[in-house]
Amino acid sequence: MTEIKKENKINFDIVNGTEFFSDDFAITHTPVRFYLDFKRAVPRLDIRNRDFQPMVISHNVVILDPFMAKNLIELLQQNLQKYEKQFGKIKPPKALEKANKKNKKPKDDTTKEESPVYFG
Repeated sequence: MTEIKKENKINFDIVNGTEFFSDDFAITHTPVRFYLDFKRAVPRLDIRNRDFQPMVISHNVVILDPFMAKNLIELLQQNLQKYEKQFGKIKPPKALEKANKKNKKPKDDTTKEESPVYFG
């Protein structure tokens, strides 16, 4: 007697997320999670009040366990190496370098600026 095997079929629904341009980010962690907070700040013009220009800040947060965070770093390093091999060394945009030189404050050992740590 021949045994008939049923194939297990799995149906997938793929939900493509929307792209998100980030011009800033922050990373923090707890003992069990890493939080990657990608931010975007966009100025808005209010035609009713031209003296006031609000900024709209959007966030997209990616939460990873420590193993996945480590894998992310390894993949980023590999891709950065490939990118620089193909296109050359990554440098800050000239406009950013100019702005940083203009706004550079003298280093003072008594003032220590650190990002706040909320979770760990």
